Amino acid sequence: CDAMSTVFLKFFSFLGLKGQGQSCAQVLTKDLVKMLFAYRKRCASGTAPTSLTIPPAIKTLPLAVQSAFKLPNLRGTVDQQVAGLLRYLTLPVEEAVAALHPRVVPLLDQPDNVCAPTGVGEHIVVPVPIPPSSGSLGADGVFLVDAGGGPLWLCFGPETPGEIVSELLGPPGAGAARVVDATEGGVAVLSIADQLRRAALRRAYRPVVVGSTDLLAGFMLEDEAAGH
Repeated sequence: CDAMSTVFLKFFSFLGLKGQGQSCAQVLTKDLVKMLFAYRKRCASGTAPTSLTIPPAIKTLPLAVQSAFKLPNLRGTVDQQVAGLLRYLTLPVEEAVAALHPRVVPLLDQPDNVCAPTGVGEHIVVPVPIPPSSGSLGADGVFLVDAGGGPLWLCFGPETPGEIVSELLGPPGAGAARVVDATEGGVAVLSIADQLRRAALRRAYRPVVVGSTDLLAGFMLEDEAAGH
């Protein structure tokens, strides 16, 4: 499914760069339906005609393909959209999947073994990611988001307690918003960010950018607020 999702994302980007952005959603949806029909005909002909049994390997492919149509980099000026499409064309499989299905890591109320060494190189234990849907985000939570290739987003909910924000970013008025390395919470966030960088295929440095959960709306696969 990861490889197929990457193929669809690159094909989507290719059509967009050719100026077929208005019809690429229809083309990709049609190709996806053809592929599922071929599977139904060749591999699942013994099932009921009114049902389609999708194997685990591709069960999330329809959601991944549909999520390509609302990627945040495709909003804004024409230059920003072209830059986004070009970036998607160069992403390896792991980062392309993260662009379609962002890894959302909750940072509050985690087990004691988080940030503990795994015993494999420099890797550490990171919190279990949650689904990238609006229903999974708590109003008082803090999340580290890996959306593939770009920066890592540190997002705060609108009701996140001020003491937590201060522990991670320093006291109000301390300057530009950035994670401090002088508190236990700040060190933990930076350690988890380092682990996400180590797990990526590319070694380019990816900064941690601070924002609010409102920024995540474009990354959500099930944006309940927008009716998706």
